[in-house]
Amino acid sequence: MTSVQNRPLLSSGNKISFSLLIVALFLLSSCDLFTPIQTTTGTRSDNKNDEEELDDIRGGRVYNPETGEFENAEAILTEEMVTVQWEEVPTSEYEPIGSDRTTPIDTGGTEEGGGGEEIDLRERYDVALLLPFLSNRFNVTESEINKNSKWAIQFYAGSKLALKKLEEEGVNLNVSVFDTEAKVSKVNQLLQKPSVSGSHLIMGSVDKECAKRIATFAKNNEVPFVSPYIASRGIADENPYYIQIKPTLATHLEVLTKHIKENHKTQDVVLVRREDNREATIMQYIQQLNEDISGSSYATPFSEAIINDETATLENFEVQPILKPGSETVFVVTSWADKSFIYSFLQKAFNATRDLNHKITVYGMPQWQAFKDADYEYYEKLNLHISSEQYIDGYSADIREFKKAYFDEYGSAPTTEAFRGYDDMLYFGRMLKKYGLYFYEYFNEAQEDAFHTRFELAPVTQVTTDDFGQEQYGNVERFENQFVYVLKFENYHFQPTTGK
Repeated sequence: MTSVQNRPLLSSGNKISFSLLIVALFLLSSCDLFTPIQTTTGTRSDNKNDEEELDDIRGGRVYNPETGEFENAEAILTEEMVTVQWEEVPTSEYEPIGSDRTTPIDTGGTEEGGGGEEIDLRERYDVALLLPFLSNRFNVTESEINKNSKWAIQFYAGSKLALKKLEEEGVNLNVSVFDTEAKVSKVNQLLQKPSVSGSHLIMGSVDKECAKRIATFAKNNEVPFVSPYIASRGIADENPYYIQIKPTLATHLEVLTKHIKENHKTQDVVLVRREDNREATIMQYIQQLNEDISGSSYATPFSEAIINDETATLENFEVQPILKPGSETVFVVTSWADKSFIYSFLQKAFNATRDLNHKITVYGMPQWQAFKDADYEYYEKLNLHISSEQYIDGYSADIREFKKAYFDEYGSAPTTEAFRGYDDMLYFGRMLKKYGLYFYEYFNEAQEDAFHTRFELAPVTQVTTDDFGQEQYGNVERFENQFVYVLKFENYHFQPTTGK
């Protein structure tokens, strides 16, 4: 174990064993996140038999194992990082911060759950938090923390504030924090540590391969594993211990299609895509969802427009011929990565609204929210809607209070990762307190609003049809958060049309 001497992060109640040597990261930071500043103040199924599996949600921050960097999907980082040799310090010489770990104490307290299940309550719950701090890449000659480490630090800092709140609520957690270095080999080492293998809950990871390894361990050892960042259907196989906070693309499309059906006429909807196999899969999936929501395989399908114009400005394509005369036209654009195509299409649609005075509404993919160089006049005029698994209301009194508490504690403004860390730790800490070791059996009784999302976790199962046409439900593949916002761009910012 690698550990350091330092002051306890929490004076009593919940404790954190900070079992990695990255304190130098914070000491050299212009804002020390871990030193407070002084102040005076339901069930769903994967039953779509598509020829191609829906891709993961793309965009945002991804880990590139070739470069060893967390990269923005729109801009690849190529800077070389300097590796620092860290010294392994024997635990006999320096005890971990706040370390008083003992064998988990069973109070013998059991209760019967609402569904007849046994609730196994403990006096204290051990949590392992595995995050890619990338301490092995820290360069002592640099004056700032590498940007690829900052998001993990923010997530941890938010978690730490949640632990204070949980302590006030009487929730006793012992949290051990480890650096995965975004490497499967490092994860394998960590999974051998008693403070990880003997934990009641594992949380963290962002790299898909690391998450797969932890999920396999969780399944084999019957330990719940909460994945805050991976939005993929391919991590776990029949694994009821894998808990996925970010909804998959399939879930996004289900929520988006339902919103379209509830607010627009089927005959007014046009699905738009390029000549692209992945976009064709999304279009096919939306058409299947249209049938499912309508309740009939003979339901009127959405119209389709397949654009094979490869010019940068879509010179040979015009919107006017596919507009629905006498009514609104609703375009659902299945592209998420080709910004030149997306912007060119929006420009064409915008010109049509201006020249023909025709009302157009556009539905886009969740990745559009990350576009920084869009023409927001297009978004506003075209009534742009997208799906999103998160929304932080800057006008909310609770959000403002959290921002103030975070600044008072760390001297900096919280990022989205800090909200995630706070929300996830708070929710699952409460779940452990109320429902014990088998808390995942009670998700249907514990839907809860949070700062960045709403927790509506449900089991996902494979569904097949037998020879008599009856649906057969298989084992639980995973638990997944089913809550997705539909955001509308209005008054020059995205805001929810559905949600909390």
